[in-house]
Amino acid sequence: MISEKMPVFLNPLLETLKELKSSNILTTIVAATLFFSNVITIDIAEAAQKTYQKMSSFDISTPSNLSAQYDLEFVEVGLYDNNSDILYIWFHYRSPIVRNMFTVNSSSWAMAAIWTSQSRAILGGNDQDFRILPNRNSQYPLDNSEISADAYIPDSSGNRKVDLGKCKPTTWSNIGSNVKWIGMKISRSCAGIPDKFWIAGYTSYASDKWDWAPDSAMYVDLNEKGSPVASPSPTPSATPTLNTRKSQTFSFDQVYSQYLTEGLVEISTNSDSGLRNVRSTTPVVCQVSNSGTGYTYDDVSVNLLSEGTCTLEGYAPANSTYFESPKTYLNFQVLRSEQEVDITIPDKTKVGSIVNLDVLSTGDGVMQLTVRTPKICSQPSKSNQYRLKLLKVGTCRFELFSPGNNDFLPYEDMWEFDVIGAVAPKPKPSPTTKKNISGSATTTKNPATAPSNKPTTSTKIGGTADTKKP
Repeated sequence: MISEKMPVFLNPLLETLKELKSSNILTTIVAATLFFSNVITIDIAEAAQKTYQKMSSFDISTPSNLSAQYDLEFVEVGLYDNNSDILYIWFHYRSPIVRNMFTVNSSSWAMAAIWTSQSRAILGGNDQDFRILPNRNSQYPLDNSEISADAYIPDSSGNRKVDLGKCKPTTWSNIGSNVKWIGMKISRSCAGIPDKFWIAGYTSYASDKWDWAPDSAMYVDLNEKGSPVASPSPTPSATPTLNTRKSQTFSFDQVYSQYLTEGLVEISTNSDSGLRNVRSTTPVVCQVSNSGTGYTYDDVSVNLLSEGTCTLEGYAPANSTYFESPKTYLNFQVLRSEQEVDITIPDKTKVGSIVNLDVLSTGDGVMQLTVRTPKICSQPSKSNQYRLKLLKVGTCRFELFSPGNNDFLPYEDMWEFDVIGAVAPKPKPSPTTKKNISGSATTTKNPATAPSNKPTTSTKIGGTADTKKP
């Protein structure tokens, strides 16, 4: 017996079969039809027409800090005439769906929330009658193949009270076609979902970054068989598509060594499709601070956290034109900076006087000063280590030390200046003119031009208080 319930596009063939029903040619046609049904694998259930469709209004209230990738715009509900027991739900997003949208981290997830009472249909909290969620363990396939979803009845705290895995919930999208929706479906009779309910969608990618859509739960009455709501175009559940796609490449722009004091570095990427997906494989050293998934015209922001090698992994996701690219890796060094030190002393460094050194450093910590010529100069005050008492004529030598920190290397070096007599001797006649030393008593230590993992130590000691130390 020839079935009357076939996809619309096969109606001409059905009419021909009826006319030839009494003919022997029918056997040949049926055999040919069975052959081509194996070649053209079209799921009749998916080719069926929607008998119910309702779309929510567009979401207006969106948090300012929400990534466009997770910006949920509206929710759609549908039934198909081949099986009105299967409830279809679609989430429509602002940006195209990516494979790892809900597997990228533990905070990224989505949920179709269903309530059976309007008074309880409040966005937020854990009071829902049913929850249907995309798969958080498996990435979406590149085509429209279905993967398992999650569904359960929560308790008052949002924990799993009754698992609905036996109802075989599934989810799908079509990453290769660059679509902006995900679909979910579940058996209503198995889950206990009634004909009338309220529904809303939820999406999150961080504990403080989430969005509900629409702005209030949408009422659904599956007994209403009117025309579909005139809003955005209907969404397919899963339809055969033929895509001719090309391979593509992905690359990072060159990055040189970076210093922790910079805090952040912007990195450019390139791909044929203009899409990118970047993550850090060394999160202790560096982390991607903005969304690693996006477009190549937006630079990737990378936070510099500690000294070491930063390794970034990147690729270009597939779309309707290109296949997913091979993964590419970028390595660069994250370094601590060498501390620069500058010291200023008063002009007069005579025996018996007390001088206060002005010690400036680019590092965050306080330089520790230790006198190495206690017979020439000393530290009379424990509360001010930079105050020196000049005891006798000679060279006052002292050491400056800093252990360094997360941003700066350790510092250790010797400094010096001359202590002169309290009363200058009378000048004596000399056949040659003696050169007087004048100028500021500022002493400057020039740091190395390149960072080093070892502190620099000067062994050159000498000069006067008016001498700049190289």
